[in-house]
Amino acid sequence: MLWHDYAINLYLIIFLVEKAINITQKNSLAPLKIKIFRNIWIANLVSNLGTWMHNIGAGWLMTDLSTDPFLVSLIQVSVVLPGFILTIPAGVLADIVDRRIYLLLAISWMIIFAVIIGAITIFGDTTPFLLILFTFALGMGTAMILPAFTALTPDLVPKNQLVEAVTLNSIAMNITRALGPAIAGILIAISGPGLVFILNGISFIAIFVVIFNYDNSNSIDNKSKEGFIEALFSGFSFLKNSKQLIIVMIRTIAFFSVGSAILTFLPLIVREEMNAGPQSYSFLVTSMGIGAVIAGISLTNFRARYKNNNILIFSIIVTSISLLGLAYIRSIFPLAIIMFFSGISWMCAVSTLHVSAQLSLPAWVRARGMSLYLSSFMGSWALGSAIWGQIAKLTNISIALTVAVAFGIIINIFTAKWKLTDI
Repeated sequence: MLWHDYAINLYLIIFLVEKAINITQKNSLAPLKIKIFRNIWIANLVSNLGTWMHNIGAGWLMTDLSTDPFLVSLIQVSVVLPGFILTIPAGVLADIVDRRIYLLLAISWMIIFAVIIGAITIFGDTTPFLLILFTFALGMGTAMILPAFTALTPDLVPKNQLVEAVTLNSIAMNITRALGPAIAGILIAISGPGLVFILNGISFIAIFVVIFNYDNSNSIDNKSKEGFIEALFSGFSFLKNSKQLIIVMIRTIAFFSVGSAILTFLPLIVREEMNAGPQSYSFLVTSMGIGAVIAGISLTNFRARYKNNNILIFSIIVTSISLLGLAYIRSIFPLAIIMFFSGISWMCAVSTLHVSAQLSLPAWVRARGMSLYLSSFMGSWALGSAIWGQIAKLTNISIALTVAVAFGIIINIFTAKWKLTDI
């Protein structure tokens, strides 16, 4: 890919960030007037930038270490499988311990493992096993952090600003989804992925400092007074009696078990089937991020016109079309368009499901409830990635993606009878 095309893409990202700010100033920036939310939002922006840079570096490095589709798919599995395993106990802990201390420990874990894998890579000692192992360790840190952070948001903003706060968090995530791969592509081409991994570790320092200085003594004490086991079972008991949370989890599994295939095969498609470099790979992921940013800044108005269930159906249809395009098209710019629309569908689905989960939960069980939702998200992503990777190993990537689309149509038709409530 030509460098001037890459520069154009970076310019488009900057333009979209400015556009996002201008649009959200009109209707969605109210939570950013709250100092602690603003500080955490900015710090998360920085750390998420590092995370996306790491994901691009890890995916690309694995294609350098192995061309086995199943091994390459294990990078995505190692990112999200810890979430399936750990988010539920992490949610319980976040409900019964001091969330500030808990988050500081989890963030410290992330810094240590990110810097270590960076150093190993710079010295040229990385193996597929080590890359998967350290990516899994970073996934463990993410799994421990997510329930606490998602439970923290409603404590930082008034309830009538929760939708705007969640949307702002999603916009920040997807700005970094667009910008992180672009930066990573340049750095990988210049110096390799080792520096990218080191920068990921450094990026966590900002959120560590903000949480360290966060005074939660004036926050409403919603911590459970139960022990760990009792709190764990009470969380499952709540789920059993929460029809809306069960519906959100079912629809989450149906969407992300299929949608996971998009990022699972992308590095292998670019490197092995298009004979392109890291700039092309990051360009495609950046295109997906740009689509997600545009969807994020439009969602408030979109929700005012359409029901949540219809937004999710739209996301399923667009994701299915995107997967078919990814299965058979091997030209960079048509693929960029496909990734752009997949970013739109991804953002619409994530935001809709996430807010639906948030609003179905009372404060006393919020972290545990969100951990159950996140477990369904991470588990379906991990399982989907592994299954599609194994099918690709036995056949090829195009067949695996086509099978994913067929499965997605069937499972989403079946689960469509369980409708999301409107926000």
